[in-house]
Amino acid sequence: MGREMNRDKMDSMDKIRVSIGTADLIGLYKRNLDIKMETAYLLMYHNSRCTSNCKFCAQASGAKSSLDRIARGVYPQFPLKDVVERLAWAVGEGRVKRACIQTLNYPGMFADLLGLVRKITDAVEMPVSISRHPMNLQELEKLQEAGVDRVVIPLDAATPRVFREIKGSGVGNRYTFEGHLEGLRLALEVYGRGRVGTHLIIGIGESEEDALRCITRLLGLGIDIGLFAHVPIPGTPLARVKRPDISSFRRVQLGMYLLKKGHGFDRFVFNNGVLTDFGISGEELDEIVELGEPFMTGGCPNCNRPFSTESPGGPFYNYPEKPTGTELLRIKNELGIVEHSKP
Repeated sequence: MGREMNRDKMDSMDKIRVSIGTADLIGLYKRNLDIKMETAYLLMYHNSRCTSNCKFCAQASGAKSSLDRIARGVYPQFPLKDVVERLAWAVGEGRVKRACIQTLNYPGMFADLLGLVRKITDAVEMPVSISRHPMNLQELEKLQEAGVDRVVIPLDAATPRVFREIKGSGVGNRYTFEGHLEGLRLALEVYGRGRVGTHLIIGIGESEEDALRCITRLLGLGIDIGLFAHVPIPGTPLARVKRPDISSFRRVQLGMYLLKKGHGFDRFVFNNGVLTDFGISGEELDEIVELGEPFMTGGCPNCNRPFSTESPGGPFYNYPEKPTGTELLRIKNELGIVEHSKP
């Protein structure tokens, strides 16, 4: 038993999972993927499932999905030494500007995470983001001292009810909606505004009104938000839950953009939870859509998460680059916006 545990510990420290796009970007192997990205996406390695049981996650304790997946993304394992060497090369070449470490839960994980961050930051001068459940003050400070400059604590669900059902007591986890919010507040005390983020998954039981009300609350706290469209992953309890309606996702994206620009939540009009009026004129709406920015991937600097929730053939819920031309026309059609003639 002791030897088995020691070998598991060694594996966790000596290996790491790397997204296929990242592996191509830093030259671990050549796939010639046509992906423009500047963040290296990494997943902590462990030879068993996460001890948490979030319904949407391929890594969950109760899932039957492959361990090399997160949502759509495939993360094969590599020797950590090789990955660190290739990251140093890629940063030197200007290919990579940030590392993003996704975590999972298992006994001793925090010590492994801290060691992993130190191995990366000792070898490479680059900003590091981590995504993890709420942490205490000592853990937050230790990660900051090791070189982490941004922390993401995924809320995922927009309401306490949905949270409870998909990642709280309803699935045997100890997490709570308010507990995650408190974790975000504590992270803000350590890292400051603009350096703490969260994720919201759209399409898991919330309404558009629920989503935008939650977004209003998070923005008021100074928390950055990355919107994700639900991806039905085979082997998870939500495998049969369809992806969100693209028009609904667009309305939430556009609503969030307006809120970030100072638009008041009370200006929105909802009908049975559906956003029916943004509270601005059709001409203003058209001009904002033309910017393309509301529909781009949001998150840490240099992060565009290409194909994390989309297949290369689309539809694109989050655009990794600024949408133009026919893409903007498609977005307007999805929003039901009538083209306004320009003088």
